[in-house]
Formats: sequence, structure tokens, C-alpha cells
Amino acid sequence: QAYTVKRCTWLRTLQIDVAANLIELYESTNIEVILVVLIQKLLRKIIRTSLDESVKEARALLHDLLMILMVQYDDYCKLAEFKQPNIHSRLDVAFS
Repeated sequence: QAYTVKRCTWLRTLQIDVAANLIELYESTNIEVILVVLIQKLLRKIIRTSLDESVKEARALLHDLLMILMVQYDDYCKLAEFKQPNIHSRLDVAFS
């Protein structure tokens, strides 16, 4: 008897109403899903860099990305600590 291994991807679709403003949009997001997608994109970019260029270049890229993440997290914590009222100016929706 032969055994086979299958890889399955499960998709779940939901109907979601269009957000009226940015706050509604952020409140309706699934943080875990966004984090998984961003981490997968990051890992693909690092692996591709290590294959196309070098492991040293991939390490430098990972270091740069982690530093950017730490700086943005620090800025967010300062924003929360000092309770600045204008959060709309702090939203960054440019992913590159």
C-alpha cells in the first residue's frame, strides 16, 4: 500500500462591510492574519536576497528591517505615552 502526502490550503471567505473611516478599518482588522502575511513577505524577501546575492546581504537586510521595526515601535510607544490627540498623522499605509 502506497502512501501519499497532500498539502492543502484552507481558505475562508467573509463578507465585510466597507469601513466608513480609518478607525473602523483598523478596528475590523485581524491582527494575527496581518502579522502572518507580513512575516511571510519578509521571509520571502530575505530568502530571495540570500539566494540572489549573499547570506551577508540577507543578514544586513534583516538587521535593517528589525531596526526600522524597533524605531517605529518606539515612536508608537511615545505617542501612546504622551497621548497626542492627532493619531491620523501617525498612520503609515505605505508598504514597500
